[in-house]
Amino acid sequence: MLPFSCFILCKLWEKLLQQPHKVRGDPCYFCLPGVLGGQWAVLVPENEICAVRGSTLVIPCTYDYPGGNQVNTTMWCFSHNKDSLCTEPPYVCHSENKHLSSVYKDRAECFGDEEKNCTLKIKNIRHTDSGLYKFRFTTNMDSWCGQPGVNLQVAELRVVMMSSPVNGPIREGYSIKLICETDRCSLNRSKFIWFKDKQRLPETHSTLHFNPVSLNHTGNYSCALQKNKNVLAMDFSLDINGECNTLNLVILLVLIVVVYLVLYYILNISFFI
Repeated sequence: MLPFSCFILCKLWEKLLQQPHKVRGDPCYFCLPGVLGGQWAVLVPENEICAVRGSTLVIPCTYDYPGGNQVNTTMWCFSHNKDSLCTEPPYVCHSENKHLSSVYKDRAECFGDEEKNCTLKIKNIRHTDSGLYKFRFTTNMDSWCGQPGVNLQVAELRVVMMSSPVNGPIREGYSIKLICETDRCSLNRSKFIWFKDKQRLPETHSTLHFNPVSLNHTGNYSCALQKNKNVLAMDFSLDINGECNTLNLVILLVLIVVVYLVLYYILNISFFI
């Protein structure tokens, strides 16, 4: 039977895990008879995380364990199975470089150590990297795997347009915005690179605003994250129709009528002569 003090800590831990908190794991595993202070835990981002294809992802992570334990090994694993406990290879990374997945070769870097840092860094993110990532560590007494892990979703950059008026073709004089975004990731703190017809533009914000837009803005636009210049969004073709000026149309019609009347008058005079 667990000591009464440990039982109380277990109950408090269970209460804590019922709240929107970042602590992962079975609530009562950390209570070892006669050991107080440390807790079996892996702390990672609570919500699903998102990364743009081709970017570098850093998953912050820390872990803890009861006193008297000495860390032997640390590892990260990838899985689509939420029940996986990261006990079988291959691994994204391993403190002893054992059974590493070739998929993450030269891309994954783990900062797992005995100082309770378990941050994971993955470069050149791919769509196939989407899934669950879990951290596990072993000690001289036991082992622990953070549950339910970190769910990663990978998104693609794209250029979308907003215009005013909304409907119909884009004409000179309209107000339009070209926005560099993804359908999943928030890019609020990111800096961007814009291109028009493969030529770099000076703007570094997520939005290009043309007010009013003109024929000079016609072209193919693309964007990239400033930290990841080599992965571009697909080209967005911006076509501008010339302004339909009513006054010019009236003038043109008047000229046509005048020319017609002049020709009619001349032809009639020539006929009677």
